[in-house]
Parts: sequence; C-alpha cells; structure tokens
Amino acid sequence: MPATQLPAANDAALLKRLGNLPEDRVLDYFWLMDRNGAPRPWLLEHLGHVVLNRPLDWDRAVIRRQHESGARAGTIRLNKRCCFGCSHGHCALYHHHVIEIQNGGSNASRNIVPLCFDCHKRLHPWLKEQPAKSGLVQVREIARNVKDADFRAMETA
Repeated sequence: MPATQLPAANDAALLKRLGNLPEDRVLDYFWLMDRNGAPRPWLLEHLGHVVLNRPLDWDRAVIRRQHESGARAGTIRLNKRCCFGCSHGHCALYHHHVIEIQNGGSNASRNIVPLCFDCHKRLHPWLKEQPAKSGLVQVREIARNVKDADFRAMETA
C-alpha cells in the first residue's frame, strides 16, 4: 500500500471512529491493513493513538497486573521469533500491545506483537532498559566468574 494512500497516523476523525468500535473490530482493521502491505511501523504508531470506549467499571490497572504477572509466569508467549516492526531476528523481543492498555487495549493474543528493543523504544521513547545481552556474551561472563571462583578456591586451599 503506497504511503500516499495512508491516513496520517494521528488522523483525529479516523481515530475517533476506530475508538467507537469494539476492540476485536479495531484489531481486524489492524491485521487486514498488515496483510494488505501497510508499513508495520506506521500501523503500530497509528493504532497507538486509538483510545477505545470502555465501560466505567473497566480497570486498566487490573489488565496491566494480569499482563505483568502473565509475562513473568511465562503464560504470555511470543509466537514469532522476529520483530514485528523491522523483521529483525535473533534478538531480545518485548511484548507490545497494539492498542495500549492505557488506551483500553486488552491482553488478547491478537493485541500483542513482538518488538525488538529499537522498535519498542521508537514507540515508547522513555524506555530505559537495555536489550538483553546475547547468549555468547552471557556464556563468557559465566565462564569468567567460574574461573575467578576457581582461583579464589585454590588460594584458600
């Protein structure tokens, strides 16, 4: 889809219309646009501006806690091995809500995509966490720590 046919990522009228739809319909729009070739970074920015109308008793703090406890317990799984935004593989991936929780998004699997740290930081510039080190670096650090421990053990013997 040529960029000239895409609405501005913050097109107020379109965002309002999307916000009046149920979440599953907004996600249908997102995945249909993805299948039709819309640029993924644009899609993520575009849907990041959608604010869903939720009932008054809807509690984003509960949704956030469920997401965080699910991620720690390993119940939320990334179904891809590469970044949704840039397709880079073999890197640490982070969960990103297409429709953000604070904007009414849920923890539905269709609302979560894997992003590399760079793509995630583009959407959330305040992120400070550094990407996880590669396995090779971690193995070297473990080996160095084991080697140091062995030397200390020999010195005390």
